Amino acid sequence: MPSRTLADPLLFLNQIAARRRTARTLKGTTLTAFAIAFFASYFAVLHAGIFATTVMPVTVVDRWIGFQPWSIAFYLSLWVYVACAPVLVPDRRQLAAYLTTATGMALVGLAIFVVWPTRTPTLAADAATHPAVAWLHGTDHGYNACPSLHAAFSVLTAGWLERILRACGAPRLLRLINICWAVGIVYSTIATNQHVALDTLAGVALGGGTLIMERAFAWRHRAGVNQKKSTAT
Repeated sequence: MPSRTLADPLLFLNQIAARRRTARTLKGTTLTAFAIAFFASYFAVLHAGIFATTVMPVTVVDRWIGFQPWSIAFYLSLWVYVACAPVLVPDRRQLAAYLTTATGMALVGLAIFVVWPTRTPTLAADAATHPAVAWLHGTDHGYNACPSLHAAFSVLTAGWLERILRACGAPRLLRLINICWAVGIVYSTIATNQHVALDTLAGVALGGGTLIMERAFAWRHRAGVNQKKSTAT
């Protein structure tokens, strides 16, 4: 009989593999469609604000962190990180729940960009000497700044992945890596000078608020289902 220390990792890996195989084609199709729709909408509202653009203020946090060009690796890794949660959901119902939650959060962020257009100030004079950072700054020229959707999606993904990893019996180290990855991406939004601290704080609040609302809705739904079952019996 295998020992518990050997059986647990094998069980975890088997669950992860099984989740990855579930609805693989559907996951790939819907995630691709979501990414295309998101980026099309993001750039469509880039200069579509109905009021004058606000330049976000620099705070002591921005000055303390400064410009850290190495952090662009964390910033760009979001597009790998954010795919982990939907790829590892166990069924179509959970995939639909994730996509609904992510879409709702994105729509809130995009609506804010239209109603309250913002941009980041030019902070790093030497950013041009780092081609990857210069390319990043040139993609949206600092617009669609607050809230930082990079920070929002990092928090949303961290919450979903923590739930998934816990359900699969993942080692604590892997769950810690999940949190550290999210923190690294959030940090990079400021360290690349793509956002200022207030943008990032607003993004964290948007992602955290979305997680809370999604959990509250799921709890009320389960409570309603359980009440119907008890009434039927």
